[in-house]
Amino acid sequence: MNEKVLLITGASSGIGRATALKAAKEGYKLALLARRENKLNEIVQEVGEGVGWKVCGHLSWHGRH
Repeated sequence: MNEKVLLITGASSGIGRATALKAAKEGYKLALLARRENKLNEIVQEVGEGVGWKVCGHLSWHGRH
């Protein structure tokens, strides 16, 4: 099992998006998390088959909103 997997939070913009694009080019299988579904779908389309999983929603710790 030599597959490289990378979990990226905030994947729809900024550093998270840049990391996703670079990691995809380097052959990583990506798990992308973001709050904005439309932006997440854009990066998924751009990365293509490198995305193994995508999660959209508000993720918070200790019940914070």
